Amino acid sequence: MTNADNLTGLKKKRVAFILVDGLGDVSIPSLGFRTPVQAASTPNLDAVARAGVNGLMDPVEPGLACGSDTAHLSLMGYNPLIYYKGRGAFESLGAGLAMSPGDIAFKSNFATIDDASGIVTSRRADRHFEEEGPILCAALNGLKLPSYPKYQVCVRYATEHRCGVVVKGPGLSGNISGTDPLKDNRLLQTVVGLDDSEEAKHTAAVVNELSNEMRKILTAHPLNAERKVQGKSIANLVLLRGCGIRIESLDLSSTMSDDGDFHLLECFMRNLQLYWAMIISSECGFMPTLSGNVAVMYCEVTNCFMEVLSRVNVQVPTFQEQHGLVPCMVAPTKIIAGLGLSLGIDILDAPGATGDYRTLLTSKATAIASALSAPSKSPPSIFIPGDEGFKPGHSQGYDFGFLHIKAIDDAGHDKAVELKVRAFEAVDVMLGQLARLLWEEEAKNGQFEYSLCITGDHSTPVEYGDHSFEPVPFTICHLKDFVAAKGGESAVLATSLSPFNLPIVGSSALAALAESASARATRDSCDSPVAGDSVVHFDEIAAARGCLGRFQGSEMMGIIKKYMHLTN
Repeated sequence: MTNADNLTGLKKKRVAFILVDGLGDVSIPSLGFRTPVQAASTPNLDAVARAGVNGLMDPVEPGLACGSDTAHLSLMGYNPLIYYKGRGAFESLGAGLAMSPGDIAFKSNFATIDDASGIVTSRRADRHFEEEGPILCAALNGLKLPSYPKYQVCVRYATEHRCGVVVKGPGLSGNISGTDPLKDNRLLQTVVGLDDSEEAKHTAAVVNELSNEMRKILTAHPLNAERKVQGKSIANLVLLRGCGIRIESLDLSSTMSDDGDFHLLECFMRNLQLYWAMIISSECGFMPTLSGNVAVMYCEVTNCFMEVLSRVNVQVPTFQEQHGLVPCMVAPTKIIAGLGLSLGIDILDAPGATGDYRTLLTSKATAIASALSAPSKSPPSIFIPGDEGFKPGHSQGYDFGFLHIKAIDDAGHDKAVELKVRAFEAVDVMLGQLARLLWEEEAKNGQFEYSLCITGDHSTPVEYGDHSFEPVPFTICHLKDFVAAKGGESAVLATSLSPFNLPIVGSSALAALAESASARATRDSCDSPVAGDSVVHFDEIAAARGCLGRFQGSEMMGIIKKYMHLTN
């Protein structure tokens, strides 16, 4: 039974889940040894913390610097060790490219290569590529491979410097490497098969030719000549990264012959933990050399893996089947949207939401509020891969509204301290708008009881400029308790619903941010919790004192579902 099937007369429990990509950080000297979220003014985030329960969460497992895709799978209750099939399919599906069984896909970057040396001088040709990206994708879409005329190549722009690439044809394998050197000023990589199969070897040859043909088209494109004249980096290369296949829905138990197979799979999962950490680390350039005991372990794990896969066709249950909640998502970041689509989550239309610094956060809040308010309000339209238009959303509404925010992660990658602080403040404003829209609905007709949940998928410290292993804060509360923490209904309804952009940061001194953060800590020291535990701030340090303690991301959905149905 889903939430939407509650007996007549019972209020429907629904939750707005806000995922702040790259949320976590470390103490920064220029901010008075505070993290960016500690330095930001976030009265609404703090109100959620005061109104509910808090904790620290390791998105996949402690000590692991994970990618967004593996982290999101873990958070939504899908073990990435079983279900992860490569990030390329997620990016391509999210970009609107339909995929069929047997297709392979890549999460790809427009990049800059020095033709003479073969060195990739910049893995991101230009983060602000919204105008040129679609033009170059159109030039690449449908290109022909001279040596492999039977294969079809589909390319579509995603966001920023990214695009999705799908290859269709016979005998393709997703078990190949990519061309990405992982860091600037390194040689472009040659694709190789990651197993001894003929399919992997053949696919590697196809993809190497694809990389070369793309490079020829981009080098000759007039847009790059214009960029060179303007002194901009040229985009004469597409880095083909994270080859993957689409995950499919099926009942896992139907593919297992007996309890012995389940036991074998469990043993495999335990033995693969270390090797999986090494695989994920390799995306950050830290893949260790296999030798000694590690090499022995690798052989044992691989043999076990092949034995399991010979009998188990692992496919994924939908989010609704997994959790009994009807889900929707606002995620202009294509890899996240594609992951959602793979799990049967409806992707909502939110005009002006771009997945970068230009995004309209108010549009995201409005879309999620409308989806969680249906049938009282019409839900937003939803996106379907392969279709140019949108289709109507679920008429009875949604129980789980997933709102993804990318700008915080971008600021971490760009090492932009002030921007990350100001972006947190913008997220806080959006949270206030979402809370007002949901409270108007809850107070008006009494059909719904809403909860608010905020967390992150990983840390992206501005000092490092990359993903790291620090845990992230987690908080959840009932909306009515948030209203109490804000001082009552009048304070919530006074929130402006005017659209706004992320702030443009200039040369304001970081010392001013540190000073304001210190003042905030002093000013808020008298705040007291409204419900739940004793935490009164939303940040990495305060969350450690929460009643949830420190937990893994695989436990998150269980916590959310239990909390949604708590009464106080």
